[in-house]
Amino acid sequence: VGPNPHGPEFGTVEMVIHDSADTDLLFAGMQCRQSVQTSHFQSVLDLPPGAVCLASTDQDPHHAFAIGRLAWGVQFHPEYRVDVARAYIHQSADTLAARGLVANQLIRSVTDTPVARSLLRRFADIVS
Repeated sequence: VGPNPHGPEFGTVEMVIHDSADTDLLFAGMQCRQSVQTSHFQSVLDLPPGAVCLASTDQDPHHAFAIGRLAWGVQFHPEYRVDVARAYIHQSADTLAARGLVANQLIRSVTDTPVARSLLRRFADIVS
């Protein structure tokens, strides 16, 4: 993990689900493109040994991955609702501005991500 070489990734972005997710308990059956909420300056630069990449974004090649059948790492925030995503961007406005991003533009572009949010319920069903 280290600073994302493509810069910070904040707001609602499109995540591409890879074919490797077809047999994954958590990601199987998801449409190939999903909107997700992001708010990070760092990224997984190299996957851990044995990890399988499940999804990526334009700025982050390892946006979701699995290790074995019951361990996942995700860069996006399935727990964020629209208001939470916007509030986090607002709170990070000065830091984002220092990196060339305009918080108000990001805030306006935030949209609901119900499929990504549904992963929390799916995760709970799998592990319970």
